[in-house]
Amino acid sequence: MDRDARLLVGLRLDKQPFIDGAGGLFEGAQRGFAVEAKLNGAEVFGLAVVALQGSIGVALSAHARPQGGMVPLELTFLDDEGIRRDDIEVPCVVAPNDAESLREVLLERLDLSLSNGRVLLERAQEMFPKLRFGDRACEQIDALHGTEPVFRQLVWHLRVLNQT
Repeated sequence: MDRDARLLVGLRLDKQPFIDGAGGLFEGAQRGFAVEAKLNGAEVFGLAVVALQGSIGVALSAHARPQGGMVPLELTFLDDEGIRRDDIEVPCVVAPNDAESLREVLLERLDLSLSNGRVLLERAQEMFPKLRFGDRACEQIDALHGTEPVFRQLVWHLRVLNQT
């Protein structure tokens, strides 16, 4: 496909169904651009979603990839400004020992998924099952926008309290 055709596709993406259909995984992450991800030269879809959303990949063991870890991806972005290539690494869990070796990365990604106080309260039972919040604490946490310097400290302290 020539450059002009690629740019036309990039400009029209927000008007057309997404690569995996309306309501698909890419719809929330992809706006006005196309992306292709390759792992060892082979196109991959799921790890592209992981890279775009900053989440965690979970995969079944295969001959080509018997274990997980930080998986190197080559991302190619296409938008109205042209083509850009980036090499990044995304966490992928294949076996239980992968989760242990990626522990710090996984905890960081979980913490970053808490975008504000309301989300923190919605996921509190899941992430901090040993903790219970009173009415006043719920009001104060709910008022947090997630941009306050103390927000990440609060999440860290809640994690420590939950472990004790």
